[in-house]
Amino acid sequence: MKIIWAFSAGAFLCLVTFPSPVYAGRDFEVIDQNGQKLQFYRDVVAGRTVAIDFIFTTCQTVCPTLGITFARVEKLLSGHGNGEIRLISVSVDPVNDTPEQLRGFAAASHGHIGWRPPSDVGWTLLTGDKRMIDELLRALGGYTPDKVLHSTTVLVGRGNGNWVRVSGLGPAEKISKLLLDEARR
Repeated sequence: MKIIWAFSAGAFLCLVTFPSPVYAGRDFEVIDQNGQKLQFYRDVVAGRTVAIDFIFTTCQTVCPTLGITFARVEKLLSGHGNGEIRLISVSVDPVNDTPEQLRGFAAASHGHIGWRPPSDVGWTLLTGDKRMIDELLRALGGYTPDKVLHSTTVLVGRGNGNWVRVSGLGPAEKISKLLLDEARR
């Protein structure tokens, strides 16, 4: 693990790189906001640069902010992704978060910034069987037994090397820059 401290826009930022726990071993079955069954690594992460956050749709505190940040990142990167950059939100409440609720969460986030995505970046919101999602969350370092205490960390990387952790409550421009820098490597 490597820790890098940076000063950005008047706030300290901690970037932590650590080995990816997801790309090795078995995959995780998930369901996206359109109701499509997917394999997390093979169908969502592989061959792309991704940013992953953790949300639940009934959250009244940090999740709406995380959603708005991802909507802004999607807008900032529109035209730069070529389909190789993807934003991924994993529900920490898969028992209650249905594909329809995930679609509504994304729509509300886009509506807040007044933008509809004709984006080539793509934001995939995921739910699924609770046991499978809990295993995925553990592998990503995002599991918590109490959904209200979930992390606001965003993981940025390719899933086949190192992840960089950055605050999801920070500026969308920082996450966008990290994604573009990683995609250019």
